[in-house]
Amino acid sequence: MSLLIGGLVSVIVFQQLVTLMIGQQSNSDMNASTAQTRAAIDTLADHLRGADACTNSSNGTVDSVLDAATATSLTYYYDGTACNKITYSFANGTLSRTAGGVTTSVVTLVSAVSFTYYKAASYNSPWTTTTNPNAPTAAERPFVCGVLIDITTSSSGVTNRMTTTVRMRNAPKKVRLDGL
Repeated sequence: MSLLIGGLVSVIVFQQLVTLMIGQQSNSDMNASTAQTRAAIDTLADHLRGADACTNSSNGTVDSVLDAATATSLTYYYDGTACNKITYSFANGTLSRTAGGVTTSVVTLVSAVSFTYYKAASYNSPWTTTTNPNAPTAAERPFVCGVLIDITTSSSGVTNRMTTTVRMRNAPKKVRLDGL
């Protein structure tokens, strides 16, 4: 009888250990997915904050921080005088960065990326979405001042979605010293 009770207790203890290990693995997978998504958003947001308005009409769109913008790709200027560009784009599960003709993977295992664009009539005025929230027109790009970034990643079967809104420091162009 004691052998039967001992065996039953052993089975219960073993089952609890297996459940604990599965829970720890699931938590570890969730942490990896969260870290991956956070890295993607932080990198892109930091770069967008410092985008610079183009001042050279022969190299880009004057007074615009963005050169091109779609739902899954955006190109911004990082040097206002030369209007040098950096592009972030999503394709085939990878968020990539292209600068100076060199493309690098920023984050892999990305399942979705979406950009929503906001414009303002002047630097300190209220924001509204562009006519098409995921693709501002050429006429709207000089007034785009914010971007909502929505990124979803998947790691080991765990899906994680994060969003953040970025205020671009140099858009739209300030006309006067008071920012209006």
